[in-house]
Amino acid sequence: MRIIKLLFFLLLLYSKGIFSSEVFGEQVIKISPEHLEYPKIGLVLSGGGARGIAHIGVLRILEENNISIDYIGGTSFGALVAAFYASGYTPYQIEQIMKNLDWQGIINPQLEREKYYFYARQERDKNIIRIQFKNWKIQFPSALSNMQKMRIRMAEYFTRANYISKNDFSKLHPPLFIIATNILDGMQNEFTNGNLIDALLASLAVPFVFSPVEIDTVLYLDGGLTNNLPISVMKRKPVDKIIASNTSSFLRKKKDLKSALGIGDQIINIMMKQSIDQEMQLADVVLRPASEQLTNTEFDKVEQFIKLGEDTTRNKINQIKKLLYSSSVDTSYFIDKVVILTDHETPLDIHYLPEHYNYHYNEIINYLRMLKHHPAIKGLVASLIVKGKNTTLRIEIEKNPLLKKIDICGNTIYTQQTLLDGIGKINYLSQCSIEMIKKHIEDKYVKDGYILAYIDSVNINNNKVTFHINEGVVANINVQGNEISKCSVIKREINTTTNTIFNINQIRKDIDRIYSTNLFSLVNFDVSLSNNGNVKLDYIVKEVPYGEIGIGASYNTQESSSAYFSIGHKNLFGTGDFGEIYTKFGDQSEFGIRFSSDRLFSTYITQSFLINYKSGKDYIKGRKCRCKNGNLIYKIGILDYKKLGIGTLIYQAKNAILKDDSSVLNIITDKNLTLSGLGFQFIYDSLDKMPYATQGLYRKFAYSLFHRGLKSDYNFYRFYLDNRIVYTIFHRLTFDLDNRLVISDGNVPYIAYLQNNPSIDFCGYSNAKIFGEDYVYLSGTLRILLKQFVNDPRDRLFLSVKYGCGDIKSFRSFEDFIKDMKGLPRSGIAIGLEMGTNFGPIELMYNRSKDDEFWYFSAGYQFR
Repeated sequence: MRIIKLLFFLLLLYSKGIFSSEVFGEQVIKISPEHLEYPKIGLVLSGGGARGIAHIGVLRILEENNISIDYIGGTSFGALVAAFYASGYTPYQIEQIMKNLDWQGIINPQLEREKYYFYARQERDKNIIRIQFKNWKIQFPSALSNMQKMRIRMAEYFTRANYISKNDFSKLHPPLFIIATNILDGMQNEFTNGNLIDALLASLAVPFVFSPVEIDTVLYLDGGLTNNLPISVMKRKPVDKIIASNTSSFLRKKKDLKSALGIGDQIINIMMKQSIDQEMQLADVVLRPASEQLTNTEFDKVEQFIKLGEDTTRNKINQIKKLLYSSSVDTSYFIDKVVILTDHETPLDIHYLPEHYNYHYNEIINYLRMLKHHPAIKGLVASLIVKGKNTTLRIEIEKNPLLKKIDICGNTIYTQQTLLDGIGKINYLSQCSIEMIKKHIEDKYVKDGYILAYIDSVNINNNKVTFHINEGVVANINVQGNEISKCSVIKREINTTTNTIFNINQIRKDIDRIYSTNLFSLVNFDVSLSNNGNVKLDYIVKEVPYGEIGIGASYNTQESSSAYFSIGHKNLFGTGDFGEIYTKFGDQSEFGIRFSSDRLFSTYITQSFLINYKSGKDYIKGRKCRCKNGNLIYKIGILDYKKLGIGTLIYQAKNAILKDDSSVLNIITDKNLTLSGLGFQFIYDSLDKMPYATQGLYRKFAYSLFHRGLKSDYNFYRFYLDNRIVYTIFHRLTFDLDNRLVISDGNVPYIAYLQNNPSIDFCGYSNAKIFGEDYVYLSGTLRILLKQFVNDPRDRLFLSVKYGCGDIKSFRSFEDFIKDMKGLPRSGIAIGLEMGTNFGPIELMYNRSKDDEFWYFSAGYQFR
């Protein structure tokens, strides 16, 4: 009976709040650990092209206000920014990347000209239409770009995150999802695992600009086609509140709806708007960092877009903070005393809450949250002891141990001292300090390209912590995707070897070298962990259709019109050799067979073979006549490792038959002539573009000897020197300086005269007046860039001014040469417009000299 009475008394005390919350006039309120955790924040970033750069400003302001993101996801450009952030890049780092990215260059599938092999470069310099076929079926491109450059840049940025997370996006910090559109069923697809780079490229694949991305036999395009602001996807994630940043395009104004393209774009925007309006209803805060004055293609306005994101977020920061700092408890307490209890006598270097002030419960919680993240504090328990109007804040703190020593093992590239340089003083052995040390060590490797190096274990013993680093040693190298090409053709371009540490800078060079063979539309790589913790490296290629038809046409006012047709194979026998049959129509018809090899086996030996037959009108000593000739040229040489220089031995044979023509009978004695000779040449070519280079050097030194011992009807030699330098200042002014010299022994037959050659361009003189055995010419060209076209068949438009002086004749001696040049016998000027296009250069020039004056127009590639 006494026990029952005692239980009844205790129950009565509890009901009055005296036992647990109020004892002898004191109310003890234990603060729940859940209250010390911030609400989980999910951030959704929309697509919007260049407007999506504004998301960087959103992230920056959120970080400045200590608002952490617990889950992030997005579509298209929003997916790109989200992937950067989830992969550990800071807003500042993302900004720098955006400023350095050449978006126009990324869309262009071609590498820089100097990266191609010598003969592949010569073929690419021809402005002809190339039609590819496979099994005699024509293959048309699916978009402007194959995403090769985009893929390699994304691989540089995201391979590390993909490798360490083991293809699981939920292991990124914060976790990530990416939206793309399945174009086979028309539905949105949410990527939360798999290859991060593939998923990102799928979301970024703007229709018609980029080819669809194939993942597991499914084709994907831009996620904005189905869900440009995927808030509903974030709603299913473990988050409490959702912030959405919407940079979608605005609807066009009436004045912008005058074309089919504009109306089509408006229809797509309307469809997106309806979906976006529905999605926005699910967000707690919606940011709209966009401006109608900035379009989705102005990627060069990075700072303006970021400022827009910053300003928009600042304007709503108080609304965002309410999501974090508000709780269900709406009570204030007068804190007259703060008691901090620790398990060590050493005082804590912390900020104490000022006493004798009235604090709202949310303010007390925010102070405890700040305290909880102090490096010295491992954990805390807090309670409020209320007695009357006064309250004591009681905090029990468990401290982290002191950190006395750091050791690193597994490092072979850098010393321990190098890895720890600049880390600063760390007093406590906390989880936060361990993560900071890990990042500092790994960042050193990543900065130098060793992006797969990571801390795989941490051992804590008393006050000592030991980090073991896995540097990412390559254990296996494989090639995948090649059907016709021999593996040796691919592997000879790979300089990465097994038992070396993976370096992204070297991998990119390998990728560029494989792609520069012109045999593949896509070259990629993949990495994974082997059983022993090392790296398995796979190079993955997608072969182009190797059959190729070439079609071209040209016209100029001096040689009338001509046309060109060829059919060939770019990968004979899977060895990477090129062969074609071609024909040319015009004043002079031509039929020939051409074969070239940029690399014989695994060497840097090159070879080419040409045999052709020409028939039609030609120039003999400045007069037109009808001529037939056959040519055979074989070259074998050695290319330097950087592909810029080549030394070549040459054998050439030529037979010419001059048809009866009264206009030239009196000046030509030999109507049937055979020439054969040997020679050599050295070429250095670093010009960045053709035909209108903006920088680089071109140097050529050649010597040829024709001799009767080689069944030649004439003995003579010829020496050739060309030195050209091109440089650009202020991005618009290009100076092109060239000097050429050809010297022979004075015994040159008529068919070897320098005549009717487009490469011998004397300003102010027509080609018909330029003929002779030797020539010297110095020229300078100033090109002023008037307009650069984007996503247009036209490339660049120049205003060009050319001046040249020299002569073409027979120089019998050095004194004769000096005497002739003092008088500037042939000097002239040309001024006009030049424009590069996808179909060849177009030129309109006014030429004038003391002997001649004319307008010159040309369009298309000159096939001679």
